[in-house]
Amino acid sequence: MVVVLSERNRKGYPSGVIERDITDTVLQRHLAEISRDSIDLFLLGDAAGEAMLRLACIHGTSLVNHARISHRLGTPEALVLGEALLATALGGTNLKESETFSCLLESDGPLGGFVTEVNMAGHLRGYLKVSGEPEAYEASTDPVDLLGTGWLDVVRSNQERSHVSRGHVEWLPGSVAWNLERYFATSEQTATSIHISTHCDGDGRILGAAALLMQRMPGGSDEGFRAAREMMPAPAEPAKRLSLGETAPEIVRELFREYRPRLVSARNTEFFCPCSRERFARFLSALPAEEARDILENGPIPLVTTCYNCSSEYSFTERDLREIFGVSGQGNTFTS
Repeated sequence: MVVVLSERNRKGYPSGVIERDITDTVLQRHLAEISRDSIDLFLLGDAAGEAMLRLACIHGTSLVNHARISHRLGTPEALVLGEALLATALGGTNLKESETFSCLLESDGPLGGFVTEVNMAGHLRGYLKVSGEPEAYEASTDPVDLLGTGWLDVVRSNQERSHVSRGHVEWLPGSVAWNLERYFATSEQTATSIHISTHCDGDGRILGAAALLMQRMPGGSDEGFRAAREMMPAPAEPAKRLSLGETAPEIVRELFREYRPRLVSARNTEFFCPCSRERFARFLSALPAEEARDILENGPIPLVTTCYNCSSEYSFTERDLREIFGVSGQGNTFTS
């Protein structure tokens, strides 16, 4: 499948953010027909109606596809980044205002790891630290092979309070979901079950992407958690059902009907990065005078900067750079 990319300024968001449109008409029609991406939170109760489990369900088909075209990824890389983004979204379902949840993996596999982040608004961004040649991973879609082993840092940040908490856990051969379960068990001492699935057609289009997180609530029993965990779906089931037009709440209510799922929160989610041309201009203005002079004298001009998190590119002409660096006249005399 060939995915043709075009660019436009994204309306309604901070200036400069670039979105590459999905121009595959088959995928366009499919995404228009299925339900919107969402983060839905439920409480699962026991026979007496007491809440005993917390369940998060994420529909992320569009966001995974937009991450794919933003970073120009083939199917294997797109599926790994998609799983990482969905896992991060699950980890951030209990965020408060001004908080973010991030996952930073350094690994020895051909994809090198990833960096992902979600905020309370459900905005996700991130990228792969590709360290290998395409031949090393284009024949496999298994994160066990593509990510290898390493170390995962999980960071919760509160910008208003300037507070950061960090967990550190070894990354072992296994899926993103399994390794995040290990993090919750070891660093947060929380019984957790995570399920992430994607569904593709024969041409590599990602038609469905889903994630489930179940956690025992304070006062809930280990026995009740284990029993509910047995009801987690078969590996590809949620993503395939979403691709066929079902909604996340419909799937949850059918899978866990004996626990009387109660929807307590619902919000949208998307792949979105707040980068802008203005922000990169500020970064450039902070360069030491020696580095700025070297750029003006030796190039490259135009200078093209790229956002790691979304691959948006921002170009600066010589005139732009002279203004940013505070250079007067035709020479390279700095005024500030």
